[in-house]
Amino acid sequence: MHNQINQVVMLPELYKLLRQYQRLSYNPSTAISEFVDNSTESWFQNKDRLIENGIKGIQIDINYDKLLDRLIIFDSAYGMEIEDFKRAIILGSAPTKKTRNEYGFGLKTAACWFGSKWEVRSTQLNSPYKYSAIIDIDEIERTRTDSIDININNSSITEHYTEIIIQNVGSRMKDARLKSKIKRNIASKYRRDIKKGEIKIYYNGEPINYDEPEILIYKGEKKIKELDFSFNFKNKKYNVTGFVGIFARGTRTPYERSGFSLFTNDRTIIGDYKPENIFTKDPKSLIRGKLFGELNLNDIPVNQAKDNYIWSDGLEEELSKTLKENIQDFIDIASKPFKDIEAEENKEEQEKTSYINNISNLVSNKTSNIIKESAINFTLEDLRHDEKNNDNKNDKQTNYDNKEYVLHFENSIGKQAYKIVFDNTITSAFQLENNIIKINPDNVYYKKSNNKSTYIKHCLSLAIIFADLKLVYNNSNIVTITTDIEKRFFETFYKLRD
Repeated sequence: MHNQINQVVMLPELYKLLRQYQRLSYNPSTAISEFVDNSTESWFQNKDRLIENGIKGIQIDINYDKLLDRLIIFDSAYGMEIEDFKRAIILGSAPTKKTRNEYGFGLKTAACWFGSKWEVRSTQLNSPYKYSAIIDIDEIERTRTDSIDININNSSITEHYTEIIIQNVGSRMKDARLKSKIKRNIASKYRRDIKKGEIKIYYNGEPINYDEPEILIYKGEKKIKELDFSFNFKNKKYNVTGFVGIFARGTRTPYERSGFSLFTNDRTIIGDYKPENIFTKDPKSLIRGKLFGELNLNDIPVNQAKDNYIWSDGLEEELSKTLKENIQDFIDIASKPFKDIEAEENKEEQEKTSYINNISNLVSNKTSNIIKESAINFTLEDLRHDEKNNDNKNDKQTNYDNKEYVLHFENSIGKQAYKIVFDNTITSAFQLENNIIKINPDNVYYKKSNNKSTYIKHCLSLAIIFADLKLVYNNSNIVTITTDIEKRFFETFYKLRD
């Protein structure tokens, strides 16, 4: 087959509708996103077929040639066969299921908005044919035609791509700063696709990447948390997932990057959502320079341009109200100047250091007296009668992790018995609760100890000392310790012992 023509009937007075598309409220970034939506959706819908053929990802190239005044969008995704190709150019033809290109208008409306003449070329993987069609609005208006010709030519079955070529786009691409704007917008919109590594996007040969912001560390933890909440509006339930975070000091362009990115189908619809009830009306608000996050709003419908949600009936207000309730603790922190946050951190660190030093001294004195006076006597008894272990009495290697023990403790007060349990779910080295002591076999001190039996005895010694000094956390009868204090205690204990 060579140069066969398949004529597709469009609409009477086709040019009038195409002219209307040129007046849509696009901007270059949102219009280009329509093409990227189609390209990425082609990957998602046909990912398994492509992988079966050794294709593990796709590339999308956005190229604007200023000299030729031409915009070209090329992707190496699955491509289109004749029926899909017809749907791509016939007005109002929508895909069969809800996807990123759910309305079926994007390619046509965005291409018409950019220029009066554009062409689509495509061939599907394993197809012997490639298809092309030219839409020239000026020519359609002059001839009053109501149809478009599709050219069909031979193609290699290994080829797979879709290419859109738009002529005379200068009036839409004249802004000298447009390149950086488009790259930043595309990076934000498709950040999740880019991070997975399966989809690579280039603008004039330069890769588009998304840089993750640095997160504030406050009171020893990163200020970022997962969100998963629901709210009801007009007898319908809406679920919201995502996260909220706070920028670290020194984040580049924080006021530009702050706000919530709102996603549908893993694609950004709004990149800087800043409801006033959270971010205030003041453009220089401290919150506007610190608070950010991502929200998945798959239950809320998007508009045709996919740059906003259909929520003007009060749905947005209900969302922002519920969102605020779920992130109030982060709003409170973000409203503070960094100098105040850092002052709090320094004060807390000083207090913690002082506390550790004071407690360490108490433990040192207490432990020193115990060791010097030999007031504690321990015996470790195996609770489990394992015949195999009894038969291998000459085996010097003992797997303490898989055995159960009772530790008999005796001092001037009297005799007590403690059951030993190994539990790697506790966060500290050990935990004493009533007469059960839990030992964490994954703890670094346990792994480093040469004599596990002695280590267990030391843990109980320290636990008893902590309890005696009333170092009981959370007003409970569970004796445990934080990592910082734990390190100091063990160093102190072993130093005294040696």
